[in-house]
Amino acid sequence: MGGGPAGLYFTLLKKKTDLEHEVLVAERNRAEDNLQRRRAELGVRMEFQKEVTDLAAYADADLIPAADGVNSFIRSRYAEHLRPQTRKRK
Repeated sequence: MGGGPAGLYFTLLKKKTDLEHEVLVAERNRAEDNLQRRRAELGVRMEFQKEVTDLAAYADADLIPAADGVNSFIRSRYAEHLRPQTRKRK
């Protein structure tokens, strides 16, 4: 989940590790960058303007990286396990 730099870089590396893995990025916004072309070449599927509010559709996934930002649905849903923290910079 999440098409920011960390999520996108992770998917690119994961797909390069094993081209047989199905890799999908669900991103709530529209992203255009140079890595997008490379991910497409490797077969990474991208779903833009998709707000994920339920993980049931991904029940068969082996791994769901929560790279969907500070307002993350996944971080909120699993806060007791992930214990996310935020700090204000001075």
